[in-house]
Amino acid sequence: MSELISSAPEWRALADHHQRLSATTIAELLATDPGRASRMTLATGGVVLDYSRNLVDGAALSALHALAQRAQLSDRVKDYFAGAGVNTSEDRPALHWLYRDPKNEFSLDGTDPMPEVRGTLKRMGAFCSAVRAGTYRGASGERIADVVNVGMGGSDAGPRLATGALSHLASDVPRVHFLSNVDGHGLDALLGQLHPAHTLCIITSKSFTTPETLRNAETLKEWLGAESIARQMVAITADKDAARAMGIADANIFPIPPWVGGRYSLWSAVGIAVGTALGMEVFHELLEGGKLMDDHFRSAPAGENLPVTLALLDIWHRNICAYPTRATVVYDDRLRDLVPWLQQLVMESLGKSVTTDGTAVEYQTGPVVWGGTGTSAEHSFFQSLHQGTDTVPLDLIGVIAADHDHAEHHRMLLAHLLGQAAALTHGDQSEDPHRRVPGNRPCNVFLLDRLTPRCLGALLALQEHRVFVQAAILDLNPFDQFGVELGKRLAADIETGSLAGLDSS
Repeated sequence: MSELISSAPEWRALADHHQRLSATTIAELLATDPGRASRMTLATGGVVLDYSRNLVDGAALSALHALAQRAQLSDRVKDYFAGAGVNTSEDRPALHWLYRDPKNEFSLDGTDPMPEVRGTLKRMGAFCSAVRAGTYRGASGERIADVVNVGMGGSDAGPRLATGALSHLASDVPRVHFLSNVDGHGLDALLGQLHPAHTLCIITSKSFTTPETLRNAETLKEWLGAESIARQMVAITADKDAARAMGIADANIFPIPPWVGGRYSLWSAVGIAVGTALGMEVFHELLEGGKLMDDHFRSAPAGENLPVTLALLDIWHRNICAYPTRATVVYDDRLRDLVPWLQQLVMESLGKSVTTDGTAVEYQTGPVVWGGTGTSAEHSFFQSLHQGTDTVPLDLIGVIAADHDHAEHHRMLLAHLLGQAAALTHGDQSEDPHRRVPGNRPCNVFLLDRLTPRCLGALLALQEHRVFVQAAILDLNPFDQFGVELGKRLAADIETGSLAGLDSS
């Protein structure tokens, strides 16, 4: 069994730094070091990170980097990009990033996956362009006016986030909708807006066995009518035969390779919803932004590396400071779906209790991730952030250049972001205990140059790599999710009336 990273002297040294820094505050660190903010600002791919508002100094950061070296982080990163079986429990590589670099020359166990990657992107381009141009029509010859993306988890969260974040680039037709939950109320509300003759349904399930997705797909089949299925249903799956059995035509079945995990699948054929809503040129720019961050992650020195820096701060907060949650507040309404996407990415990847070889951990793993949209969130949970008894590390994300003409609104929005960052740092040392705000609450400030496809792609790839680094240091497998599957198996038993082994409640 593996030696736990928590037994390393580098881990124990971090507790000493935490004790030492408890005698100071973030505000004092900023006040006594005029160069701190500029030194603790990193940028690439249109994403700027200011991490100066965390209770760490140079010595603590050096100790965190020493921990990363102890965990052989650089070797783990090389393995990841070399196609090693980093998904250890399923003995697979994680190669979703290949779609972000379709010109790459790559060999996987003596085979070349790149023709499939390039072929899929080419097919996506032709299909999405035909739908958008109106040359691909429904079974009755009507133009496709609405596209329904049906999927769970990453099959929903990624495309939903990207189309919402880049909605200012969308055309009037087709309109793209998302159906994830199996609740019939949501289904009724959606179908009430649509007409069967004008609707294309994209069914996304890697295994083509996801119960909620298949239940929604069967209902949509009935709604479309048997004569429309071959023309107006698309499948994105690793099981082509299962899609055919549903009546979907081969020309409308797009592959998901086994080395693309669901929560990392936006970059693959799962992005068809993005291509139909925004155009494949936008999708390709999203991929390019992701590659910019990939290149940065692979080549930037550790001290200048955005994903590494963020991951080390996450470990500091979760494992050394013992903060159980992390919040993200986006100061751009178009990014409102970033938080649920992050929840799946972080909590499904890091919500583990054993190392890669099955050894039980003796330390905390991933945080509970939550958040909201500023400025609305300021009037819900910010009271607790400022004066509550739990310290919650916070990511504040804003966009410098808006895509609207309401300059006064945008000025106010960014002022609130920066004002909250200052309030979290400095607080209000009022003599009235009811009005006293302690401050010294850690936060990162992200500023995007503009919410472009490239910038969004860089931001999402940054978050993926941030998770990978934490998993590498904590020796976790961030690419499986067996905990998700247990509840679904029991739900299937209950649905069919098999209650054996269940408790009396």
